Amino acid sequence: MLKSRILPIATCCLGIALLVTSSGWFGKSADSDDKAEAESEQTAALPASFFDDVEPPAAVVAPGQSGLRIGNRYAYLKTVEQRITQDQAVGATSGSSRLTIGLTLEVKDTVSDDELQVASSQQNAGDTLFNVRYQNVKLVQDIPGQEINYDSDQPNSPVPPQAEAYQGLPGHGFSFWLDKQNRLRNLVGFQDFLQSCLQNASPEQRTFVWNSLAGMTEEDYLANFIDDGMGLLPLDTIVRGKTWQRERKIHQPLPVNLQLTYTIDEVQESLVELAVGGTVTPQAAQELGDVQLQIVGGRISGRCTIDRHTGLPQNSRVEQVMQMVVHLPGGESIPQTKQTISQLTAVPESDDLREPLPYAGIEKESRLR
Repeated sequence: MLKSRILPIATCCLGIALLVTSSGWFGKSADSDDKAEAESEQTAALPASFFDDVEPPAAVVAPGQSGLRIGNRYAYLKTVEQRITQDQAVGATSGSSRLTIGLTLEVKDTVSDDELQVASSQQNAGDTLFNVRYQNVKLVQDIPGQEINYDSDQPNSPVPPQAEAYQGLPGHGFSFWLDKQNRLRNLVGFQDFLQSCLQNASPEQRTFVWNSLAGMTEEDYLANFIDDGMGLLPLDTIVRGKTWQRERKIHQPLPVNLQLTYTIDEVQESLVELAVGGTVTPQAAQELGDVQLQIVGGRISGRCTIDRHTGLPQNSRVEQVMQMVVHLPGGESIPQTKQTISQLTAVPESDDLREPLPYAGIEKESRLR
């Protein structure tokens, strides 16, 4: 009985632990015993016309000029595929999941020199205010004992416990300011956004999500809930071969430490292509219910294409492979491998937000080495 629960427990808990590479957002196993108070708020639905004027990526403009204009909208599809495999004496077992999210970014405001007197004291000339809005969510999970097929476009369908936190995403969002060098200035309304998303979730789910997000920075939130490419490219120095590092730390439900390296690999007139690499730092075994889960290590690799005139990602594909070991109470140890492939793709038309991206190839041998 215990062994049959190892795979789903590890998969669900690590889904949130690896948020930093967009590996699963939030979601929790139905086995949780956490308690919390419930909040209530009506979920607002987006009007059908919201995406009618979604624009394709901005056209090429002269170097040094911003391609962002108030009212511009940019549509994206975010897809995250996960597979976890564990080796046992009786043979290997595996589970997988696929998360697809449709979202848009809208330019809500910009700050010029003569507007500073009416802008927030936190803003400077050249700052741009974006709003992100989520349209739909699809979650397919094939884990022994926890099969899920959830689609937010089918509101009358039962919502499994593992998808409760996702049902509040459509129709909600938050805002953020980027400065003229494409760096995050600050988030706006993020806590209210989380409250709205979780209003219909169980107390256990709400507690799990809040605990999992504890200790993250605003940069982490932006990367996790949109893409790591947001605010990633410093527009002041776009030089081929430039390299910089970022460290990401997650404390709950399991400590995970990621060392990430970004390199400008190719520079074109309108696009910049980044190579992404990194490692997952080994961690000591942590208590997880009846077992202990140890992160042995891992690697991260991928590519991200960014519009150099807007600073917005156009597409990205990042793979993370992590090695783990589950230690059972009787002393047996079971190796596990978790593979996560995250994709973000800009799409020019609203109808495309309802079409899933082609599978990233997670069921095949990885193409990224």
